[in-house]
Amino acid sequence: MFSIRLGIKNLSRQKRRNIITILVIAFAFFGYLFVESLMNGMVDMSINNIRNFETGDIQIAHPEYWEEREELPLDNLIAWNEELEEMFIQTDGVLGVSPELRFYANLNDGIDEMGVMGLGIAPA
Repeated sequence: MFSIRLGIKNLSRQKRRNIITILVIAFAFFGYLFVESLMNGMVDMSINNIRNFETGDIQIAHPEYWEEREELPLDNLIAWNEELEEMFIQTDGVLGVSPELRFYANLNDGIDEMGVMGLGIAPA
C-alpha cells in the first residue's frame, strides 16, 4: 500500500515529465503500428503480384517436365493449337488463355556475360 501511495504522489508531482513520457511512448507505438501496417501491405501486394503476373492459375506441362523443372528444359514442350485454346476458354471461370515459355539464356557482349531468365508469351 505504501508503494502505491508513493507512486501516485510521484506521478502527481511530476506532471510535465509524465505527459512528455506518455507522448513519446504513444508516438513510438503509433510509428511502429504505421510501419508494421505498411510492411504487411507491401508483403500482401507482393504476393498478389507474383500470383497474378508470374504464375497462372492453371499450368499445363508435359509429365516429364516436372522432374527437371528447376532447369526449365525445352525438350518436352506442348504444341499450342486452336483446339487446345478453345478447350480452355470453354472451361467455366476462365477469362483468358495465353501460352507461356520460360527459358534460361546468357547475355553476352563479348566481354561480360550475365545469366537471365527469358519469358515468351503470345500477346494476342
